Amino acid sequence: ELRYQQKIDGMREANNLTAAVNLSQNEKGIQLQFPAEMKDKPLSGEIWFYCAYNQKQDKKFDLQTSSDASQLIRLEDVVPGSYTVKIIWKDGLKEYYSEKSLTVL
Repeated sequence: ELRYQQKIDGMREANNLTAAVNLSQNEKGIQLQFPAEMKDKPLSGEIWFYCAYNQKQDKKFDLQTSSDASQLIRLEDVVPGSYTVKIIWKDGLKEYYSEKSLTVL
């Protein structure tokens, strides 16, 4: 129950940001772009690619953003399929949570 409340609180904090986390796929990989106010902050957390129909495709990554608050995940590191990408991060003061649907080709 406490974890669920943390998730709700994190979603509320993420919704208060100027923009949502953006996920896109290109030939280099899967690009995560955090909102502008996250730039130049020491972010920590994890990114979880959750595959509802095949647990073996689930994959977790540590959050390691560049100074422009972005992170690239190589396509070789994620099996093609449909995912719910769960992003949990901290900026030193607050904890945030976001979920996005993504089909990896």
